[in-house]
Amino acid sequence: MYSRKSITELIEAFVKIAADFPQVHLYLIADGPERSMFEAMVQKIP
Repeated sequence: MYSRKSITELIEAFVKIAADFPQVHLYLIADGPERSMFEAMVQKIP
């Protein structure tokens, strides 16, 4: 997982979609040096 692959933008867009469609899920199956940063980002979402 790398920031250059726009994962941050994907997560931010998903948060907006999930507000209207609570049954939707996003699965990111990958590894990489920035994975912990993305996991921390998702943990902060209310």
